[in-house]
Amino acid sequence: KEVADTKTNVHVSQLENKTGRSLVGNDNETNSFDTQDKAIEEGRKLAKQNNVDLIIHDTEGNIRDKESFSNKL
Repeated sequence: KEVADTKTNVHVSQLENKTGRSLVGNDNETNSFDTQDKAIEEGRKLAKQNNVDLIIHDTEGNIRDKESFSNKL
């Protein structure tokens, strides 16, 4: 029997109408940062803690990079 994964991936994306500000979040936690580099750094920590993927979006909202920290077998 397959068990559904209830953890949510962490996303880094640009905040609407906020030049140079990035958002890190999942269903449980959302934070904003002045730079995308800082957002990615914090997002990576959160993804590692929760064993989920870090998904980084470009300014258009498209996925530009993904890092997996899940321990799926």
